[in-house]
This record gives sequence, C-alpha cells and structure tokens, in this order.
Amino acid sequence: MKPKSVNLFLSEGFVYFSVLYLAGIHIPPFTSFGLTPSPIYFWFIVGSFSYMLVKLYMPFTKRDCLFFLTSLLILYLVLFQPLLKAQLNALMHVIISLVFLLVTYDLFQNVHVNALITLANNLINMTISLVLIETIVRIRNFSFSQFFFSLFSNQFYSYKSDSFMFGDSNSVAFMIITMMLFLYYFSKLVNAKYKFRLSILLVLLFLTFSRAAYLGLIIVFIINVVRKVFFRRSQQLLSLFDFLVFIVLATFLTIPFVFSNVINEYFFLAKDASFQTKLLIGEGAVNYFRNANIFTKLFGIGLGNSTEYIGIWAHNFVITYLLETGIIGLSIILCIYYLINKITQRKFILFFYMIFIVGFSFVPLSIPYFYVCLILLHYIDEKLGRNQD
Repeated sequence: MKPKSVNLFLSEGFVYFSVLYLAGIHIPPFTSFGLTPSPIYFWFIVGSFSYMLVKLYMPFTKRDCLFFLTSLLILYLVLFQPLLKAQLNALMHVIISLVFLLVTYDLFQNVHVNALITLANNLINMTISLVLIETIVRIRNFSFSQFFFSLFSNQFYSYKSDSFMFGDSNSVAFMIITMMLFLYYFSKLVNAKYKFRLSILLVLLFLTFSRAAYLGLIIVFIINVVRKVFFRRSQQLLSLFDFLVFIVLATFLTIPFVFSNVINEYFFLAKDASFQTKLLIGEGAVNYFRNANIFTKLFGIGLGNSTEYIGIWAHNFVITYLLETGIIGLSIILCIYYLINKITQRKFILFFYMIFIVGFSFVPLSIPYFYVCLILLHYIDEKLGRNQD
C-alpha cells in the first residue's frame, strides 16, 4: 500500500473506533481485569502497533508543544500511576484517549481535506446510529406516564442503567453533547445545514435522563450567546471573559461546599441526595489534599482510588485530576487543553466548559471521540483556510 493509503486507513480506524464502546457487555476474561470486550481496545492495540510500524519508515512530523505535552502526560501516567496502584480500568481509559489524541494529531495532517470531511460526516452518522440503538435497548420499558414524575425522584435512575455502551447514560450524554458541539462548528466550516441530525441528537440527549448534561448544555448555550453578542468584536475582551468564566467554574466545581448555603436556598436541585453528595465530595477532597504529604500533592493517589481515601468516587473533573494525578497531572492536562483551544481558534472553549460543568456530576475518562472531533475541526479549518469562531 502507498503511504497515503496507509495513512488514510489508520485515520479511518482511529476515527470510527473512537466511539465503539461496549462497557455494558461482560465476558469473564475481560471482567477479571476490570475491562470489557469493547472494539476500541482492539483498535488501540492494532492501530497503535500499526502506527508505530509506519513511523519506522515515515518519521514523526509533529513535534510541537501539543505533541510533546501529550506524549509527556502519557509517559507520566505510565511511569507513576502503577506505583500508586491506580485502577487499571480508569488508567487504561485515560491513556487510550490520549493516544487517540496524539496519533490523530499526527495522522490527519497528511489526509486530504475532502477525506477529513467525509470522516467527520461518517463519524456523526455512525455515532447517531450507535446511540439510537443504545437508547432503544436502554429505555425499552420507557413509560411517558411515569417520566415527569420519575425525573424529580429516584425512579428516573432506572432509565439510566442497562447501557451496553457505558456504565450508565451519563457517559452516553457526554458523547452526544460532544457530537452536538462538533456538528455546530463543522456545519459552519463546510457551510452546510445539519438541523435534522442535530434534532435527533437533542432527542437522544433528552432520553439519556442525564440532568447534569441538561444543565451543562443550557449553561454552555447561554455562555455562547453572551460570547457572540457582547465579545465577538474584541479578542482581548473575549479572552478576559473566557478566563473569568473559567475561574468561576473552577472555583465552584472545586470548592462547592463554600457556597452550600446559597445553593441550598436558591438551586432547585439542592434537596436532591445525589446533588448533596457532590457538595460533600469537594469538601472531603480538599480536606484530604490539604493534609496530604508533598509527594501525594505532586503525583496524586492514583486514578480510580478516590474511594479508598475520601470514601466516594471523585465525580468531579478538577478534583479527579488534582487528587488522583496530582498537581503535575492536572497542570499538564490543563496545558494540553490550552493548546487545543489555541490550535482550534477558540472552538475548544465550549467543549472545555462542557467537560467542566458535566464534570461536576461525573468525570468522562473514556473520551477518545472527544479528542478526535477536536483534531478533525482543527485540520478541516486549517486546510480550508478559514478561521471562523
């Protein structure tokens, strides 16, 4: 095969396999290691090995800060997380996601823009088809007469479990929102209308019954309107606004218990047991981190180990990376996100807000599709010669 054909074949594999999760299917040999027979594991092994073989004959051409920092974070996790006895399942998901980011960032630069647009369209269609099947299976006992009552009680959890893709529908919701944001920017780049597909994604999002995703989408929509209406003409003011929003979100998500009195008084979900748990997580994590030794503060306690130290899953993006990968891990991932935002001409910022807000309720660690979408946007934009906001 010619180098360009090999490059395109590998690119197709990393794009299409990025959404192929089957976490709800359990087979003993995989379960004993905390893993599932997801096709993404197959491609992670085969695709990564093939990519390294290709690079023996075709030297690395991406050697910028993003490539270096992503490689550094992978190396950091591989070297230090096993020493901290990180849970294999959580560690593998983070590493797989970062490998997809690293490899596609290198591969896509040598793929023609028309092929990238085709890959993007196919990825959207494939995701919709897969999530549609997942939704039908998960809510096969759905009842409209009980829905609105169950949404404000614990009964709605029955519609969130039994997903064959992930542990519950929160992760499905994050995939859907990622595709919605991707579709929003992709339609601008190619000057096409995707209202039908966007409508399907909205319906599928509604049927995930993920209140964190509902709230996150509403907040991101409001933030985007404010950015477009008030700060579109001034990049300096837009940067200042984005920085202030980041500070507010980071503060609220890291130490929400500080604002518990205000939240309990005015927020409509304040009495919800699940929401109250999220407030306690922040307090427990901050107290533990404050009293931890310098090694733990720098390197963390190991991915997936929060239950052993604070008695509950971290359920929070900031706390997960700070507590489980340490100051070093959190710093590197934030630098990576800053660089992604830079190369995507600020398109990443809405994705970033979403992962922050949704990350208050649950932390999506298995997100190769998230990075693939962002790298697709970067190269399609670059190759088309456009820099739209």
